[in-house]
Amino acid sequence: MNKRKEAVNKIAAENNQLRKQLTKANRDYYEDLLVYMRGKNLFRDDYQLEESLLGILQDLIDAQNDGTDAMTYFGHDPKQTATELLKTIPPRIGNFIWFNLKLAAMMMFILWLPRLTYPNITFDAGNLLLASGIAIVSVWGALWYVGSHAFAKPSRLQLTAIIILGVILFGIMVSVLLFFKTSWQIRLSAHTSFTVIILGLIIAAILPFIHHLTELERPIYYFSLFILILGLLVYFRATRSFFRTKIDFGQWQWLFYVAVILLGVGIGVLIWWLGERRHRH
Repeated sequence: MNKRKEAVNKIAAENNQLRKQLTKANRDYYEDLLVYMRGKNLFRDDYQLEESLLGILQDLIDAQNDGTDAMTYFGHDPKQTATELLKTIPPRIGNFIWFNLKLAAMMMFILWLPRLTYPNITFDAGNLLLASGIAIVSVWGALWYVGSHAFAKPSRLQLTAIIILGVILFGIMVSVLLFFKTSWQIRLSAHTSFTVIILGLIIAAILPFIHHLTELERPIYYFSLFILILGLLVYFRATRSFFRTKIDFGQWQWLFYVAVILLGVGIGVLIWWLGERRHRH
């Protein structure tokens, strides 16, 4: 499974490099086709998809060198071309299920990890599972939407609706985490939490030397490292009182939660903007 994933990443990296050889018009045409095919690839074989995309790119580069542009070579309806190509890629439902299980585990880990900053923590497995499910459905919905609209620029109204929907879904997920309780409660003692933190820091220290972190993995890695360090500081006598001080704004407490949510949304938008800016350059 890991070898196949590495092969997929290698093909995608080669694709990224070869696209630099395209003219702007040909690159825009090809990248629309690429976004559509990847966005519609929920149940298909990633390896064969990336091989197909790379083959298309190589054919387009050859055509460009012969003086033929993408629209002439592939036709004026790239969506139809992409749809026909997707039909040739066999489905792999098992891989899709396995990927979603890993994604759910990752989301539960990300949502649970900050609770290590509290001693004698109790976390709600049902609560985390529900919030993770909302996050996963939102991610797949976003991918489907991006793929479906790869060949049409969304209007300002559509973009506004997407942003509002994203904020609502994020608010629902946060509300579930804060207020929804289930009977699947698991309690960790202070000693167990401390042991988890130490093991996590050891793994974090070793991981960069044995595994190359991808662009997707780096934010998760640094977030986890940051939380683990905060969790460790809770157990130091010099910093314990500071981290255990309860923040209470009285009747304005709700405003504090709103500010935290908006800060999280702002950080997410900033990361997305930096990624888009880097991609453009």
